[in-house]
Amino acid sequence: MEKFDYKYKKAWVVDINTNTLITKMEGGREQRRPKGLPFRVFKLEFDKTSNYNNDAEEIANFFYARKGEYEPFLWDYKDSEGNIIESDIKVRFNQSKLSDEVYDNKAHSFSIELKELV
Repeated sequence: MEKFDYKYKKAWVVDINTNTLITKMEGGREQRRPKGLPFRVFKLEFDKTSNYNNDAEEIANFFYARKGEYEPFLWDYKDSEGNIIESDIKVRFNQSKLSDEVYDNKAHSFSIELKELV
């Protein structure tokens, strides 16, 4: 399985998501039950410049090779110092398109979401 290993900004967002199935009864009461396990969505921000490397193009190629949100891959969850908190989390891209804001054909700015597979 491929691994996504590109440097992102030090700030990121983690959303914890749950699914609950709610059934309304005739008397107006509700029955609730969990539907699957909780999962996380990681939102990562990237600022890349082609002056130093081709990371923006490589990330786009990685996205294309995974067919957007179709194919899973591995990712390391790192803290702001670059230390690995969790290794080899199985994730997918959480969107079907990748938008890249480009300045003077050199500076790239974009964000991606990774959805944890449980």
